[in-house]
Amino acid sequence: SSRSWTTVAPMPSTGVLAASLFVAGKGPPGGRWYPMLVTLGTGDVLAMSGHPGHGDLRHNHHIPERYSTSPAPFGTWRLLGPPDPQYEILGEPKVYPRLHLLPNGLVFCSTPLGSVSQSQLIDPSNGARHGAGQHPPDPINVGTFFSQDGTSVLLPLLPSASYRPHVLLCGGQQTVLMDLQPLLDDPNARRVWTPTSPRHLKVAPPRLPSANPPRFHLNSVLLPTGDVMICGGCSVFRKDFNAVLESELYHPSLDGSPDGWQTLPAGRVVRNYHSVALLMPDGRVWTAGSTHDGGFGHANAEPRIEILNPPYIGADRPGLGPIPATITLKQTFIVDVIGAKSIIRVAILRTASVTHSFSSDQRYVGLEFKASDSQLTITAPPDHNIAPPGPYLMFIIDNQGLPSEGRFVLLV
Repeated sequence: SSRSWTTVAPMPSTGVLAASLFVAGKGPPGGRWYPMLVTLGTGDVLAMSGHPGHGDLRHNHHIPERYSTSPAPFGTWRLLGPPDPQYEILGEPKVYPRLHLLPNGLVFCSTPLGSVSQSQLIDPSNGARHGAGQHPPDPINVGTFFSQDGTSVLLPLLPSASYRPHVLLCGGQQTVLMDLQPLLDDPNARRVWTPTSPRHLKVAPPRLPSANPPRFHLNSVLLPTGDVMICGGCSVFRKDFNAVLESELYHPSLDGSPDGWQTLPAGRVVRNYHSVALLMPDGRVWTAGSTHDGGFGHANAEPRIEILNPPYIGADRPGLGPIPATITLKQTFIVDVIGAKSIIRVAILRTASVTHSFSSDQRYVGLEFKASDSQLTITAPPDHNIAPPGPYLMFIIDNQGLPSEGRFVLLV
């Protein structure tokens, strides 16, 4: 509320490996450049990867690090170890690893790190981790240096499916999916990536010479319907000439329905490297950023903002009455809704923070509810590992698949 910044506790030294990995006189160790952060169920933040200080010869600092807001006001950082040499190789950088908090409190990293050529499961309490899924089958699908060019999405967590988690990888010609429920039952379970149903993006020469092209630097946005809107990107690495202007909708298999893809009309603005996309409270998608052919400097920057409309915009959508400003776990509250018995789902979507084609905090959580003629009795999420504390947008969805506009709510 004061619109001011507070300097919090500094990150600890990265000097936990052999002295040969450090160069004397190159500045203090510590820090992370190009890291990924994910909020945990406790409200703590897990930091992974990123280039360390100038004195460190590693490309990435793959030792997990955890920030706690306690003690106030500066909090504390804690390195999670002991370090494992197989994650600390001096190979090519894999920046911005794709992290997802699972309903059991563990963190799934779809990006292979170090010499481990699999997706991984990380225990944020002590840093323990191991391979948990095969290597993504397409390099843009979060598998190599191009991990920053593809995206990873935690699909909707619904009470009707006992909050069973699935992760979608997009960016390559073939999108793939992994069911993570076996990892909740047995952290040593080995999972495989399976193809989704076929995409339907057509040829658009000369911009798109082939159907269903890869999308370098795409963005993904979870919509209130539970669909995933894929937008932006280029079919050739950082080439504006080969921009993918059409958005695609991925319809996950929810409540027993088959999955599928839908192509939407082309947008106007090329979205390349450093572009972003976010869900707006009214359900539209806000897109911004990009640099011409991936170049640097103000002259290459894209200043225009474009608003993309999902298919439900303009329809006769349900109306959500006032909701509490703050809710707690398992809290029951009543909301006025005209035609409440037509509502088939209530969901909260965590407000996102996107960079380099990924939003680690993007999250869709369905809520249990009961309907009368004009009211919904809604129950807040049962666990913070399912819905971490913080700000969300609440939506209702009717039996025509149309969502209301969203209302902000703080889960504490």
